[in-house]
Amino acid sequence: MQKLTLCIVLAMLVAAATAQTIGLISPSDVRLNTVTTITISGSSLGSSADDVVSVTFTPTPGSITACNWFKWFSPSKITCNLPEVSTAAQAIVTVTLTGGAVASTYNSVPLDFSNPPTPAISTIDPTVGDPVTSYKITLTGTDFGNSASDLDDVSYLIAGKNVRSCTSFQYVSVTKIFCWIDTDISAGQSAVFRVTVNGVESTTSTATFRTVSPPVISRLTPRVGSAGADRVVTLMGDFPSSASLVDTVKYGASGSESSCSPFTYVNFKKIMCNVVSPSASFSYLFRVCNTLGSCATSTETYEEALTVTLTSISPLRGSGSHRVTITGTNFGKIPRDTAIDLSILAPDTSVSTASCAARNWLTPSKMTCTLPGIASGSKVTIRVYIHSQTVSSSAYEVLDLPTIDYVRNNNAGQSDPNIERTVTVYGSNFGSSADDITRVSYTRSGEITRHCLSFNWIDSTTVTCHMPTVLALGSYTFAVVVRDQQTLASTDLDSIYTVRFPPSIDSVYPPKIYNDVTSTVTLTGDNFGTVEADVDVWYNVGQDSLKEVSPTLVSSTKITVPIPSGIAAGSFIRFKIRVGDQTLFAKYLMVIVASPDV
Repeated sequence: MQKLTLCIVLAMLVAAATAQTIGLISPSDVRLNTVTTITISGSSLGSSADDVVSVTFTPTPGSITACNWFKWFSPSKITCNLPEVSTAAQAIVTVTLTGGAVASTYNSVPLDFSNPPTPAISTIDPTVGDPVTSYKITLTGTDFGNSASDLDDVSYLIAGKNVRSCTSFQYVSVTKIFCWIDTDISAGQSAVFRVTVNGVESTTSTATFRTVSPPVISRLTPRVGSAGADRVVTLMGDFPSSASLVDTVKYGASGSESSCSPFTYVNFKKIMCNVVSPSASFSYLFRVCNTLGSCATSTETYEEALTVTLTSISPLRGSGSHRVTITGTNFGKIPRDTAIDLSILAPDTSVSTASCAARNWLTPSKMTCTLPGIASGSKVTIRVYIHSQTVSSSAYEVLDLPTIDYVRNNNAGQSDPNIERTVTVYGSNFGSSADDITRVSYTRSGEITRHCLSFNWIDSTTVTCHMPTVLALGSYTFAVVVRDQQTLASTDLDSIYTVRFPPSIDSVYPPKIYNDVTSTVTLTGDNFGTVEADVDVWYNVGQDSLKEVSPTLVSSTKITVPIPSGIAAGSFIRFKIRVGDQTLFAKYLMVIVASPDV
């Protein structure tokens, strides 16, 4: 009897140890009219698939319905594919084993058939950050699910289109979720969020997370002002995308700053600061901070303007497009400190204003202004402005540019490179006296410019250039600088002076010609040049005057010339050749013979 009682007790203990239970169903909310696979978690749900007879569910109200299919994974896990249910209801899930059945309950392990609510995001925190930091974003809202298993995904959209999943997310409650985002939101971009709960996706959040780069102050306008005078200073640079993201704007000396009173946020490129009654000899920096605590300090200073002077301009005369150098004091520390304009008195006494075609700030005491093509005869006053000060120059006189028309060698026949020579340059606007000529120079093609050994002003149209004894062979151009105004390079043939060895004739062929026809005679020699227009040829018979013929330049060593018919038999012909300004009388004579028929 005692043994029987012990066996019964042991059996009860074993049965208790192997009690079948369903502890969790996931998902517990199933959408109506949707085929869904649920996971049933519990204990002692069979030792193998053979132990599972059926898996059913019973909606209330409703009848027992079998799963479309089920799959046994382990004694603690079975999956069931539910058919569609069209009416909202709660259900009991029953797992029938070979040894009995185990069922879920309505209260502790619910399975609800319904259309789950759409989750909604109401706020996010923080709403701003910098683009190089990862952030934990707290999302608050409604219907985020009853457990972490209901939360399918949390994502964010950059600039409304680039979708990213949170690096990780955490379910906190039905109204709160954490989302960790990476550093993939560029400066100035914004992101909106959305969550998916039990397959239902929320609309995107109206609240946004925006990235804000540290501010940058690139320049100040104006950069100078007066002590004791309020002044609005414009800060240009890169600032937050809205005024709400700007925390403070301050100015002052290092360690002694004042808040702008007030500051005006114009846009992400411009902020305006009212500077109140700066002290004497002030020099202020500006600092802008965003709401993240990132700050920028200007590299430029707003400082007191010093007294400006204009001492001279150079030259005082020249062309209407000349670059004029302006010298003085306190022209500022950077180009933007100073402005320049031109007051022009035209020959008809009308007055107009113009700007420099180009302006170059060199130092606090020197600038240049390139005139914009002002009519000859005008007088120009250059005016310099800095802060409330204006200074003016003496008048600059606009003159016509000098020009070169042609050049000539005064030493006829002496363009030999070993002979000293004087070249006359003809043109216009060469000034009213020798004092107006700055220099006369010449340049061999491809080489540096050299000054004439000496020059002589003849009149406003003529100057001479004395050139050295030894010159390299080649073509030379000339330039005349009048009151610092240089003539344009002389490139036409009349303005080019060519240095060459004198021509020579070695032979004439044929040595005899007939007088009844026009004959072609070939002159062979050297240094005939390369340009046919430079070559002139004449001939004469006995003591007759020279007659010019039209030569053909075959090469630098060969020329052909036509000799007309009708020259008396027995006459002798002599040739004269000129190449450039080099002239040669040939030593070769030619005999005219009668026609063979005579």
